[in-house]
Amino acid sequence: MSATETFPVVVITGPVGVGKTTTAGALSDLLKQHDMLHTMIDMDALRATYPSPPDDRFNERLGHRNLADVTRNARVVGSTRLIVADVIESNAGKDAYREAIPDAAVTVVRLIASIESIHERIQTRDSAGSGSDAGVAWERDRAAELIAIMDAADVADVCIDTTGRGAGEVALEIGVCIGWLKET
Repeated sequence: MSATETFPVVVITGPVGVGKTTTAGALSDLLKQHDMLHTMIDMDALRATYPSPPDDRFNERLGHRNLADVTRNARVVGSTRLIVADVIESNAGKDAYREAIPDAAVTVVRLIASIESIHERIQTRDSAGSGSDAGVAWERDRAAELIAIMDAADVADVCIDTTGRGAGEVALEIGVCIGWLKET
């Protein structure tokens, strides 16, 4: 990549339970089918450290420092684009990607769904795991909170409704929207 080229990054965002990580994985699968070199990252994994600082409740600073390192290493082995699942609540959150990856061409895709659909996904996902009732309640409340925050912040470049749709279908729409894939 020359000094004038940019590194394409798609950040798939949305509230808790909307399907960010599942959709990012489905987009990664589609890119593999087209032999497109890429890296897929769930930001939750890059900031999963306890405790978080009092002024950084979700360890965002740590996550972006780790993102810079992971991206640098991924590029060394040939990745030409990056898929990220994350919650972006503000333009500052979007700017943090540009700081972590200075030559990034960042596209933020916000997944939306009805609150009922999100609550159902949270319940189903957490019932399959070991989610506690308190954890499910927190996620349901946080989903509603994030919807309001994201509506007000208007950070997304593209919004895609996931209600009643599978991750593969949504991932294909994202890939086409951002110019990485052709419509089939």
